[in-house]
Amino acid sequence: MNFSYYRLFILFIAFLGVTFAVLAGETALAFQGDFERNFLITLALYFFSLGFGSLFPFGFFRQNQLLRNLILSFLLLILGGFSVSLLFWLKSIHLSNLAFSSLSYFLPLAVGYLSGFIISETAKNDTGSPREALVAVVIGTFLGLVYCAFLSALKIDFLFSSYISGLAGSVFLLIFSARKKSFLKSGSNTPLLFFVIAIIVFIF
Repeated sequence: MNFSYYRLFILFIAFLGVTFAVLAGETALAFQGDFERNFLITLALYFFSLGFGSLFPFGFFRQNQLLRNLILSFLLLILGGFSVSLLFWLKSIHLSNLAFSSLSYFLPLAVGYLSGFIISETAKNDTGSPREALVAVVIGTFLGLVYCAFLSALKIDFLFSSYISGLAGSVFLLIFSARKKSFLKSGSNTPLLFFVIAIIVFIF
């Protein structure tokens, strides 16, 4: 097997993670104001939880790595892709500013932790050096930030951006899994089913 596929997967998860965190953060900040301070807090929380998830992964499904990675990838896509929708709903029910701020800060924490967990588990299976995995994370993060800046420059709606990012992520992971079933240590079609479900959820 070509182990560069592991690093490509790590790069893409880092890209998705920071994209979802920034889109959710920008949406929350549009409601709250004080953009500069709150945006820095959002990024700080994301990168903190990214490192925390890499260092201290929660040990569920220890005997079934395939199921664990599938569940985490699926959760990242759904939570990230619908994070903006969730924030709009939270704002619509007229929460206090403190409650809304606390819940909005939870999103970059959750997305960062899931991303860090997935990256850490993937890197364990890569025969390359830890430095190469770190480079993949840095490149993926950089591309995600550039992508978000591009969306912002075009004034594309946050809600649409989050949906299309989640849908594109689901399609990529579906194609990736179909071409490299051995990547997730499974010869079955179970990984494909997870990402097909994610695609259907984003479309409908």
